[in-house]
Amino acid sequence: WHHPESPKGRSWDKTSAWFVRNEALVNQPTGTLGRLASRRVAGMAYTVSEYEHPEPNQFGAEGLPMLAAFAAFQDWAGVFSFAHTHDTNYEPDFMTGFFCMKASPHKLVHMPACVAMFRRGDVAPAKQMLRARLTRSRERQLLRNLPDPTKLVTDTLGLDSRWALRHGIGLDLLKDTAEPEPLVSGESAVGAKRVVSDTGQMVWDTSRSGRGIFTISTPRTQLFTGFADGRRLNLAGLELAAIESRTGAATISAVCIDGRDLRSPGRVLIAASGTAQNTDAVLEDLGG
Repeated sequence: WHHPESPKGRSWDKTSAWFVRNEALVNQPTGTLGRLASRRVAGMAYTVSEYEHPEPNQFGAEGLPMLAAFAAFQDWAGVFSFAHTHDTNYEPDFMTGFFCMKASPHKLVHMPACVAMFRRGDVAPAKQMLRARLTRSRERQLLRNLPDPTKLVTDTLGLDSRWALRHGIGLDLLKDTAEPEPLVSGESAVGAKRVVSDTGQMVWDTSRSGRGIFTISTPRTQLFTGFADGRRLNLAGLELAAIESRTGAATISAVCIDGRDLRSPGRVLIAASGTAQNTDAVLEDLGG
């Protein structure tokens, strides 16, 4: 999400000439996550090998919890952050680069929730899978005509990647004799301001411009990330109110450690974070 960039006309120089777009993914569904889902081949293992919200993006805490929840819902095989470290100094006392998470406490505190949602299986996979049909002859035709082979995605075949907020999506590779099946009709995920997954556990709400929220509500894990904007939220056992932070955004996770669920006796790990930066670091607003 928003890789560091060089000013137009200049070569990459991480020591002086670079900028990061300071935007929150939660305000732009489905963003990077939808683009990843649009490339998945249905019925095959799918992994994401590098993912991060690079520093100094002020909304980076949202990144891995949203990825873990979304990947679990899409039933992906594996997700990997990039990266924990680029050297052998595993416990620095300051942030060391765009991608090293080892000194980003606002991100690391939510790793237990990420593990619970994805690895423990707290977030259920989608009940329905939408498939963009792709025959071999159609694939060859598109590869000849498309200016970029990476554009061979579900959107190109008529299945908008924003459906990934409601159902599982993927490319369906078929033999030439197969007949295409009609897409789902009678429900809206494309352009909707609030979309609930078909499991009911995941909600992405952008009904307030620039104040989006993403929530996960399961018996053993609850997650909120985004801009509460004065809203009082009840996530089936976790009530959130009066959420404030420097940027207006926050990420809050609650994970059942050893109890049956969040309403039963047992230990619960609650983590809350906003943003973080190095002491005396000065961020320059370049506008645009």
